[in-house]
Formats: sequence, C-alpha cells, structure tokens
Amino acid sequence: MAANQLIEELVLSEKFPCIFGQNVIKTGNAMVSQYGKMDSKETAAAVCDDLCDFIKKYNLSTINADNLTFASNIAIFDQDLASQEQAAYLLALLLVNMHAYDESAGNGWYSGVSCEPKSDKFSYCVGGEAFFAPFFNPHAAYPQRRSPKPILVFNPHRMFEALRAKGKYQAFRDIIRKREE
Repeated sequence: MAANQLIEELVLSEKFPCIFGQNVIKTGNAMVSQYGKMDSKETAAAVCDDLCDFIKKYNLSTINADNLTFASNIAIFDQDLASQEQAAYLLALLLVNMHAYDESAGNGWYSGVSCEPKSDKFSYCVGGEAFFAPFFNPHAAYPQRRSPKPILVFNPHRMFEALRAKGKYQAFRDIIRKREE
C-alpha cells in the first residue's frame, strides 16, 4: 500500500479522533515520507532533513493566531514490531539519534518549551521548531493509535499556541477527547 493511501485510510476513517489530522489530510497539508528501520542513524538523519524541509515549506515561523495553518509531517517506517515494548524502545532510539543529528547541525531547542521529557512543557524539537509527535503502531496501548506500520506524526507546536491565543484550543481538545471515548 502506498504511503499516502495508508495515511488517508487511517486518518479519514470514522474511528480516527483527531479533527486536526483529518483537516491536514483533506487540505493536502501533509508531507508524507517512508523510511527504513527506526534504529538506523541514516533514517534519523533523513527524518530530520525532511522535517527541516517541512519547516521551510510551511514557513512554520509565521504561524500565529492571525495566520493559522494546519500542517503535519508524517513519517512511516519499514519496521516490523513484535510488541509495544519494542515499539517504545525503537521510538526512543530514533528520537535520540534524531536529536544527536539535529544538534550536530547546530539547531537549538525552541524557546518556550522544555527539553525535559518529564516536564509538562516538553515538546520534541528539530530544526529549532517544537512538535507534538504522536506515535502510531500495531501494538499501541490506545486503539486510536494503532496502525499497520509504525508512524510518527510531527504536528507543529505553533499550531497549538495559535489556537490557545485565539481561545479555541480547549474546545478543540475536548472534541478530540470525546471522539476518543
């Protein structure tokens, strides 16, 4: 199955709770790419390079309450997973390798978010931009996050900041949580 077809079937299904994701797919504002194994440093570098291209293409630095664009960068991995534990391990390894590559490129952490994963202000950063990055896989604990292949979605943190500035974040979050029930 082609990458775009896989994403469309997953996100546009009635079971998919995220209305942001559905909007991104319907408006064509998703960059979808396929990669090799999640434990590969070459894969980590390719994902970072593609994220930097995404940042430029969608001019993420201009997203604010007056200029709100919903866009996502979606990474699909050619990786068989035996369990949720293996998925979590490979995700952590991928993110560590991505951070090392991004740091070696001279990119810093986005201001206003924490680099500490246990912080309530944590966001993963690449290319100087912050992202909320849900991970989908065949063994995900939440049924809404199950997919036939491992998929990591990078949603720009600025989208959520813009929604908060407009006073709409809470309402959208509540809609999504209701759909998850």
